[in-house]
Amino acid sequence: MIQGTTPWSQQAEKGFPISDWYIALILDDTHWQVVAGWGNAYEIYRQQGEQMQGPAPHMVATKEAWKGVMIQDFQAWSKKTLYLSHDGAISEMGKTISSWLAVPMQVEGRIRAAMMVHSPHAHYFTAFHTRLLEDAAQRLLPLLTAALRETRTRSAFTAAVMHEVKNDSHTALMLLDLIQKSIDQGGEIKGMAEYLIEIRHHLEGLNALGQDSLDIFRTGAKGNAQEWKDDERGVTTTLGNLLENATRGWRILYEDTKFESDLPEELAKCKVRILRILNFKRVLRVLLHNAFRHGQDWVHIAVELRDDPDTDKQQLELTIRNGAYEDVIIGLGGNSGLAMDTGSSSLTRGRMGLTVARQLTLEVGGFLSELQYKKKQEDWGEVTIALHWPIKVIV
Repeated sequence: MIQGTTPWSQQAEKGFPISDWYIALILDDTHWQVVAGWGNAYEIYRQQGEQMQGPAPHMVATKEAWKGVMIQDFQAWSKKTLYLSHDGAISEMGKTISSWLAVPMQVEGRIRAAMMVHSPHAHYFTAFHTRLLEDAAQRLLPLLTAALRETRTRSAFTAAVMHEVKNDSHTALMLLDLIQKSIDQGGEIKGMAEYLIEIRHHLEGLNALGQDSLDIFRTGAKGNAQEWKDDERGVTTTLGNLLENATRGWRILYEDTKFESDLPEELAKCKVRILRILNFKRVLRVLLHNAFRHGQDWVHIAVELRDDPDTDKQQLELTIRNGAYEDVIIGLGGNSGLAMDTGSSSLTRGRMGLTVARQLTLEVGGFLSELQYKKKQEDWGEVTIALHWPIKVIV
C-alpha cells in the first residue's frame, strides 16, 4: 500500500490512508458549506454550522470541471499560501491534513461545489486516486443537483412563511394600536369587539402557521405529526357553535365575500364530540383560509352527518365551495401535493396547510378530498373540497 512520504514508523499512528471525504458547496470566494460526507473533519465542520476551513473556494472554482486539484504537502503549502478560507489560519483539524485532493463539480453551467478527500500522509494521492475521485464525483452529480434544488426550495419556502408571519403580525399590531388610541381618547372597549376578534384571528393564524411549518417536514414519516393528551382527544359542542366560531373571524375580515351555510336547524342544535378537536380546528382553518383568501365573491359550506360503516361512530361531512380563478387553484397545487413549491407566500401557505391537513385527517381516520375545479367561465369557476371527520353524537 502506498503511504506517501510518511516514514514507516509514523504510518500506524497517523491512521487510515483516507481520513475524510465530503462534498462542499461554494458559497463565495472564501467560504464553503459541507452538505455530505464522513470523517472527523466533516463532523467538526457540521458542528461549526457547516462552514468549512481549508483552501479557498476560488482555487477550485477557477479550475476545469471534473479535473482533480491536488495539494501533496498540505502543511508546507499552508505556511506559504494566502489562499485559505475563513480567517486565513489553519485549525487543529487542518494540521492533521497532509494530502488534499478535490474535484470541481459543475452544476447548471458553473462550478458550484467540490468533492474532497484528505489523507494524513504527505504525497499520498496518485493519478489513480485522482481518476477514481473524478469518476465518483460525476456519478454523484444527480444527487448534488437534487440537494441544491432542495436547498433553494427550502430557502424560498422559509422566505414565504416569514412573509406570512410578517403580514399577520403587522396587521395584529396595527389593530392593537387603533384600540390603544381609542382607549386613550376615552373610547369604550365594548365598541371594539370586531377589532379584538380580528386580532384573535391573526394570532390563531400565526399559531397554525407555526405548527404547519413544523409538521410539513414530518408528513409521511412514521408516527403521528403530534402526540395528544387525553383531554385533547375529544370535546363536546354543538355543530352550530362549531361552525359559528370557526367562520366568525373570516366573515369579519372578508365582509365583502358572501357567506352561506347549509346547516339544518336540527343539526345546528346537535351535540357532538369532535375527536382530536385541535387537529380538526387546524384542518378547518386551512380550508377556510383557501376558500376566503384565495376564493372570489362567495363561500358556501354544507354540513351533513353520515354513518361510518366501519365503526360505531359517525362522520361529520363538511363540503366547502367557493368561486375561484383557475390559475389560483393550479397554484394551490391541489393535485400535486408539493407543499414547498415556490410561488407567492399566500399560495405557499395554502399548499402547506393542505399537505398537513391531509396528514392530520388521515391520522384521525377521516378523509380530505382533492380540490375539485369546475369551470364556469373562461378563467373562472367553482372549487369544491370535502372533509370527513369522525365524531360521536351525544344523545
